[in-house]
Amino acid sequence: VRKGEFAYNPARVNVGSIGQLRDAEEVAVSSLYVCVSVDGKVDGEFFNAWTKSRDFYKETVRNTEGSVREYLFYENFANMRIPIPTVAEQQKIAEILKAYDRMIELKQSKIDELNKLKQVCLLEMFPQKDQTIPKRRFPGFSAPWEQRKVSDLAEKTYGGGTPTTSNEAYWNGDIPWIQSSDVVDGKLLGVESRKRITQDGLNNSAAQLIPENSIAIITRVGVGKLAFMPYSYATSQDFLSLSKLNAEPFFTVYACYKKLQSELNAVQGTSIKGITKDELLAKSIMVPQYAEQRQIGAFFKQLDHLITLHQRELAEVGKYKKALMQLLLTGLVRVNA
Repeated sequence: VRKGEFAYNPARVNVGSIGQLRDAEEVAVSSLYVCVSVDGKVDGEFFNAWTKSRDFYKETVRNTEGSVREYLFYENFANMRIPIPTVAEQQKIAEILKAYDRMIELKQSKIDELNKLKQVCLLEMFPQKDQTIPKRRFPGFSAPWEQRKVSDLAEKTYGGGTPTTSNEAYWNGDIPWIQSSDVVDGKLLGVESRKRITQDGLNNSAAQLIPENSIAIITRVGVGKLAFMPYSYATSQDFLSLSKLNAEPFFTVYACYKKLQSELNAVQGTSIKGITKDELLAKSIMVPQYAEQRQIGAFFKQLDHLITLHQRELAEVGKYKKALMQLLLTGLVRVNA
């Protein structure tokens, strides 16, 4: 494949296995791929954008063959129909879409930088193993941290349960009910439940109503994921929740996350199916004075808020680019070349 040309996998083009060579003069691909080039009537960047559109997907579906596995043979690929304006307008459209791609890349780069900063701060703002003082601190704090067990950080703990899924009277109520898949690894704030249960569902299952400002920690599949919950909620049986916290809430959630992540990294490659309630509550965590807890918690809360803000902006730019691309590639919106 030479620079500017395309390669596609006939068996997987419907899931996006097609691309243009842009960053090298030439590369070799396996015999699974078909290599094609465009003629002078079609701008390569424009055609590359079209291969990412809904219309291209519809054309691939219409032109694939095979009863067991569908293939887009080259003859059918070559006969696919693509609406094209003049080459000059194609180039202008490609230029507009590339500008959005650059904007998306910059946004993603910013998110990556903030996530790296977060990982460095988690490493340096909490004491290392067998240490009582972290590498990085806010001004005005010098006292050593104290070791406390997770059980000392909360006055009450809650388990969870799942109401019978076949009983409609237990679901679609007013009580948020979270499961492991609702919690994203590393996202400790802003968890949204996709399911809700009724009071009957709560009363007729092991689920419990957990007070607001608690910490939901996954103890089964997905160990290491946890979240601060600012509203009352219920969980599946995969969780243990810490409630009525004896330490600053945001500090506590980040300290627990740091502890679990360090232990998971220490046994990387080993499958951890879960931890028991007693094992979790017996874990030791280093804790500073309350004033320092408050500053650390506020710092990480603000950092995560900033990451979330950039992620939302990235999603919005992506949606706008996708909608604009559809309009430009179908000719519903024209540009002056």
